[in-house]
Amino acid sequence: MIKFEKEFIEYLMSRHKAVKIDTACSYLSYLRRVDKQLYGINFHTEVTCLDDIKNLVLGLRATGMPERSINNCDVAMRAYLNFIDVVINSEKLFPEESNIYVEGTTVSVKVNRFERNLKARVACIGHHGVTCKVCDINFNYTYGRIGTGFIHVHHVKPLSEINQEYIVDPVNDLVPVCPNCHSMLHRKTPPYTILELKKIMAK
Repeated sequence: MIKFEKEFIEYLMSRHKAVKIDTACSYLSYLRRVDKQLYGINFHTEVTCLDDIKNLVLGLRATGMPERSINNCDVAMRAYLNFIDVVINSEKLFPEESNIYVEGTTVSVKVNRFERNLKARVACIGHHGVTCKVCDINFNYTYGRIGTGFIHVHHVKPLSEINQEYIVDPVNDLVPVCPNCHSMLHRKTPPYTILELKKIMAK
């Protein structure tokens, strides 16, 4: 079973090494092929590390699938695992750190909130990456695989200052920051700007 198919496509098309829609859809096709060949794989819960993917690749070889197709399935599974780490798991751990495309103070903000948070987070990370804009920490470089994709997403303008719905620009309205810097940005109201906090750190 493949969850978050639409979000996975958007992720593939918005990350640094973006792919076109046809290629993104082919990733899904290969995931479905794995699911069919191995009689039902819940990629969201059963594929949590590279070792899981290696075991699935061994299973595919046992079915007699051509090696080229197996390699394509391997690439697709690795991309989906990274998507789960970067987007889905981070969103679940820190839902308040994400943004939505249409925000405001009305009740309608809550409708499909998770889906819209996901889109904004994907777009923000796709443009800015996952390196903190204040201190430059990259959790993948610092902690290895357990840090892959870990980052908070900060609202440049606090939602509390906005009295009506507005269209969020994930590139200009959102920035990736580490948890420490995110906390420091909010040590005053209104929050420090990215530049202000960088100057404080430089003293």
